[in-house]
Amino acid sequence: MSIFDRIELDINHGTEKGIVPRFYHQIREIAQIAFLNKEDFDSKMLSLYKENLKDFTSFYDLFEEIESIHLDYNKGVKNGEYFFRDKQGVKNLDRTKEVILNRKIKEFFVEGKQVINNLSKSGVVKDETFDLFNFLFVKETNFHKAKNNYIANNSNGIHIRLIEYIEQSRKDFLTLYLSIRDKFEHHNFRIDEYIVDLDAKNELIVSEPKIENYNSFSLVKGMYNNILYFCEGILVLFYGAIAVSKTNGFFGLYRKKIFDLKQLNCEYLVLPRHHDENLQLFF
Repeated sequence: MSIFDRIELDINHGTEKGIVPRFYHQIREIAQIAFLNKEDFDSKMLSLYKENLKDFTSFYDLFEEIESIHLDYNKGVKNGEYFFRDKQGVKNLDRTKEVILNRKIKEFFVEGKQVINNLSKSGVVKDETFDLFNFLFVKETNFHKAKNNYIANNSNGIHIRLIEYIEQSRKDFLTLYLSIRDKFEHHNFRIDEYIVDLDAKNELIVSEPKIENYNSFSLVKGMYNNILYFCEGILVLFYGAIAVSKTNGFFGLYRKKIFDLKQLNCEYLVLPRHHDENLQLFF
């Protein structure tokens, strides 16, 4: 299993999201072993904490709000709170929550790009050989140009795994995500309405709207997890590669098979190379 395997459209990430442990404590621990000079280390960690962490937290809050509204609306449609027949037998559907839900989904597709873009602009993932900004929101030809330039000018190529990770992620989900965002932002894309009705047996029929042939909420949930995994993978691979290189391979980048973010027991770490059945070595 590789970090690439974490990219998929719909994944049950569980209840312990652990934004601060994942995106600050874990990265700080790895970055400390990367032996950055103190000034550079302090600057990068301050930016990560004061700027990017706020973005991740805001994105988390937005998704939690979408999830809550989606759950409430579906429950209310089924239990008669939002959908019912009046005394005249006329079917009524209160779409107030649906309108709010669709507005929040549009916000989601706008804000997710800002989360990634702000990470690329912050300088947190940048050194004398690599700049994240050159590999994200660029045309395919420019991506390959930046990749080839990196390979040609860096014989040790410590960040090639990170570049390949970004390349794979562009194919797996990022291109689709940006395409949907563009439709919302520039082409006045509107999400179809819920279809709610009663069949001949008076049983409820609920059909949720789709975006690009995906159930709209399942798509949002999958993209939310993908974006967080993507950003976490970028940070882990960037600082992990530096740590491994600076120690001449004495240290390795590992993934824990069992971890608990609630207890600040994070998933990725850098350790002296050794065998442990509970750890998976990346490189």
